[in-house]
Amino acid sequence: MNNTNRRELRNKPLIEAIFEIRWRLDQVAPGMLMDPNYKLNLGRIYEQLKDDYPTYEKLPMAAVPDDMVPYVVQHRFRVGENKWPLTQIGPGILTLNDSENYNWEDFKLRIQKVLKVLEKVLNYTKYERISLTYINAVDFEYNKDNVLNFLKNNLGIEINVRDGLFKDGIVNRQPVGFDFKVDYPTLDPKGAITLHFEKGWVYNKESLIWSIIVATSGSNVAQSSDEILKWIEKAHELAEDWFFTLLGQDFLRRFE
Repeated sequence: MNNTNRRELRNKPLIEAIFEIRWRLDQVAPGMLMDPNYKLNLGRIYEQLKDDYPTYEKLPMAAVPDDMVPYVVQHRFRVGENKWPLTQIGPGILTLNDSENYNWEDFKLRIQKVLKVLEKVLNYTKYERISLTYINAVDFEYNKDNVLNFLKNNLGIEINVRDGLFKDGIVNRQPVGFDFKVDYPTLDPKGAITLHFEKGWVYNKESLIWSIIVATSGSNVAQSSDEILKWIEKAHELAEDWFFTLLGQDFLRRFE
């Protein structure tokens, strides 16, 4: 991988980093999945994590029966009130999330701890999906600037819409919204990498949001915590390489 473009960014555009792991649920009826040991395991996981994440938040989806919300987080545990990083747990799913103060070495250690806890508590189950997601954003006023031109000039993403669609002048060719996603298979680590660009709002400001997601599922998912961590390290290297390769040099200087 190309490391030449990588550098430390003091004002990085990252708004959230997410590690997610899912495990197999039992099918108790057509279209209905559940973990019969979910509530017991929730308590056991929290006992192992509470020293690092002592502040508990009950999420709105916790009011919904477990078997109706498979793979949806219901409980959140923070390092402190309204502070990051945090972990979230639901039927068949756990996430580790960090925000602007994200540091890879710290995040990796937290992933390692979480995996060891899951290995201890969920020793009977099978992991089905793991992913590493980086969500970035910059302020962008869609009524003032053309997002397609911005993507072409700053991120090397070129999307052409046929000129004839705008020939009568009844449609303004400047987009006011945007959502584009593309997936590519990966060989090392085994899985897929996704680029997702979309319009959104960050801190009450109209923004261009772009995500880099590396994920794997099914038979490609490692089952031991050590092997999963190796996959995560490779996924991080790939995501970081794509981030720095994707952004133009002038655009990168905005974040230094």
